[in-house]
Amino acid sequence: MTGAAGTHSGTGPARKGLIWQSVTCQVPGDSAEFLTAGLWDLGIMGLVTDDTLNSTFNSVPPKHCLVQAYFDFSNLSDSEQTQTRQAVADLIAQLRDLFGPGEYSLAWNEIDPARISPDWRSFHTAFQAGCFYIQPPWDLTMHPELLTLTLNPAMAFGTGQHATTQLILRFLETNGPFMAKTCLDCGTGSGILGLATLKLGLTRVVAFDCDPLVQAVLHDNINLNHASSTFSAFIGTQSCLRKCLFDLILANLEWPIIQQEGPNLLSHLGPDGSCVFSGILKEQQNLIDALLARTGHSVFWMDEQDEWLALACRTK
Repeated sequence: MTGAAGTHSGTGPARKGLIWQSVTCQVPGDSAEFLTAGLWDLGIMGLVTDDTLNSTFNSVPPKHCLVQAYFDFSNLSDSEQTQTRQAVADLIAQLRDLFGPGEYSLAWNEIDPARISPDWRSFHTAFQAGCFYIQPPWDLTMHPELLTLTLNPAMAFGTGQHATTQLILRFLETNGPFMAKTCLDCGTGSGILGLATLKLGLTRVVAFDCDPLVQAVLHDNINLNHASSTFSAFIGTQSCLRKCLFDLILANLEWPIIQQEGPNLLSHLGPDGSCVFSGILKEQQNLIDALLARTGHSVFWMDEQDEWLALACRTK
């Protein structure tokens, strides 16, 4: 990140050398797409599904599947590795809540990255999301007709692959370019959404995230996109913002966080400003509608992808 949060932190010394871990997850087949999207957002180096896994994993219950994902832990402290493992466990628990009965399990193993690919970069390729071209830093392909975002894939949310991120990118494309000047990016992760607004005319982004694991990759992404003079970020919560107002607020957050912090975030919305919420499940629409009714805001844009919903609101 920029400012005081400009270096990667951890509670223990970073490990040296190549330390890769595989996590093999067994889940009901209808939850596999949700699982893989969540794993990509946790910064995996790559994954394979059950048709390519070793035969030792073949005893899978009917209508279930295996997904094996690879993490590079070589630059993470012990506590950061523990946090990543817990994030995967939380993802599996979320699947169980969403998809109901079934066999859910996971197992970790240390592996030799040479067994996966001679070049881990082959797992990360550029892709188009509407008017945006999202590429890793080693992809030098030029697409002048698109808005290029360069992202360093690592252990941070916001690779651009997840539906909740793509929904906000779709809002930005549909409603931009913007006459608005300032953006607040809540739960910024890799910084992808705030960086996207700069491509569409906004001139200043303030971003925050409560997860210290995002610091190093966010700092890299700000520099990779030449945004150090227009993108400010900090580790913390919206309570650090005092009375600042913004023309555009982006909040790609889970519903319990929106429920708790949504009214406070909306208090930072400037006159004629817009706030976009994503990370909401379709069945939670009545909950976000009730929250906006209480805070005096009306919805003017809504879209959905897979099981996810995003909406934009403004003051009535």
